[in-house]
Amino acid sequence: MITSLTDEQMARMSEIRNKWRRYGLSCEPADRTCAEQGIVEAYRVAELPAPQIVWCASPLAGLTARTEFMARTKKGNGRQSTNTIAGECVKDKVLHKTSCRVRSNIWRNVRKSIWHKVNENVGEEMEPSHWNIPAINVKMGVWSNVGARILERIEDSWGQYGNSFKYGFPESRYYGFHDAIFGQHNSDWLANIDFFKSIAGLNQETSDLNCLLKIAQSAGWFWPYENVCWICERTESVHLDANEELHNLRGAAVSYPDGWKLYASHGVLLPDWIMETPDQISPSKIDKEQNAEIRRVMIELFGQERYLKEGGSQLIGSGSCGRLWKKEIRDDEPIVMVEILNSTPEKDGSLSVRAAIATFGEDAQVNHDGMMMRLGGVPDGLRFKSYFLRVPPTCRTPKEAVAWTFNKKESEYELIVQS
Repeated sequence: MITSLTDEQMARMSEIRNKWRRYGLSCEPADRTCAEQGIVEAYRVAELPAPQIVWCASPLAGLTARTEFMARTKKGNGRQSTNTIAGECVKDKVLHKTSCRVRSNIWRNVRKSIWHKVNENVGEEMEPSHWNIPAINVKMGVWSNVGARILERIEDSWGQYGNSFKYGFPESRYYGFHDAIFGQHNSDWLANIDFFKSIAGLNQETSDLNCLLKIAQSAGWFWPYENVCWICERTESVHLDANEELHNLRGAAVSYPDGWKLYASHGVLLPDWIMETPDQISPSKIDKEQNAEIRRVMIELFGQERYLKEGGSQLIGSGSCGRLWKKEIRDDEPIVMVEILNSTPEKDGSLSVRAAIATFGEDAQVNHDGMMMRLGGVPDGLRFKSYFLRVPPTCRTPKEAVAWTFNKKESEYELIVQS
């Protein structure tokens, strides 16, 4: 019985956690030899003969290949079991029963406090209710922020594939998605197993999961059946934000070797067209978008200022400090922006003095020859620009909005020399 962890073992928790985070987010090509050895070993532990191994380039390709294979089997005889050739799904034998057995072995050999300490500092909490769907672990983010988003996109995409198989194979959506074991995206809880194995010395107790450790270190998702195992390449690219959420506004957040990809902003999955053809974003499409989070991304890509100008915003106040604009957003807080005149003239300015006066009034303050003066008193040949700043929806006047940008209340704000 392990009753305590040494300082050295404690110090190596971050080493194991970072190691498995690298596996979970790895974009290296799959190590097919290692992965296939792991599959054969997993079937041996499950007391099954080695299967035929079929490689696929992405989870969607794997699911499609599996389902098409099952559909072809079904075609031969309407009463024939769809699993005749592939055999039954053996996920329970390969993963669940083996994992629970290893968990029990570890539990018998470590004090409860150590179990929870490892869960808190290395991987995810390994509770019995989590075996079917891996639990969320924000600290590592491999499943919750990447794997689960991939599964979500597969489910979204499956409608265009699931009803199009020429062999007409009706089956519950559940089995296609959830017969999979998630390979590199099981890194969250496998990190715990590796800690007990390599750091705490429980080699024998964890040996039955060596196969899954090997697969997760070298490949992506796989579908284990009695006679056939479909297995996928690892991700080709993964982009995360500071919170380890999927994020990339310059391209795909996740991609696979066959070209299948996911677009996302701060963890929110985006329709492909938004990123691939952003020129098609328009105020009307933004306003029609039902999902508030996707709508915010569309506004960001389109440009808040442009959306304000072209999207039917309301002028709610004007004065020498600027103009205050408001655009109501369905099921979200409105966009409120203050339009301010740049006090320094610019050669390429879009506003003549007269146009600037018409917009901001003669009393607007500008910088001419190093001195602040009224806009109405500057020579006609100067050119100016205006710019927009987003402010809280609570701002009611341009002066209050400008004061907020200086971290002041309206009553505290006094116009100061700006350049």
